[in-house]
Amino acid sequence: MPGVEYPVEENGVWLNAPKQPDGTSCGVLVIAQVYCMLKDSFRFTKAIVTDDDVAVMRLRIMWMMLMQPEVSTLANKIAKAVDATDLELMATVET
Repeated sequence: MPGVEYPVEENGVWLNAPKQPDGTSCGVLVIAQVYCMLKDSFRFTKAIVTDDDVAVMRLRIMWMMLMQPEVSTLANKIAKAVDATDLELMATVET
């Protein structure tokens, strides 16, 4: 309602984490923080992040996404084996 003041509760907890240098890099910092936590590396929590750091993080995230198909995992190896078997089976059916 207009003109009605709402009570302010100040019981927030500040996390010891890097702060974004601009208003647009929060997603990049979230991805970097989660990545570090998954890797059991908490050095990022005490870092000072600059605009250049954010630019490098964006490039690294883009590289990781673009190179993902090239990553050799067990699932990729199994998929290649299934494709090879499928080709062999189709060759025997056609002859």
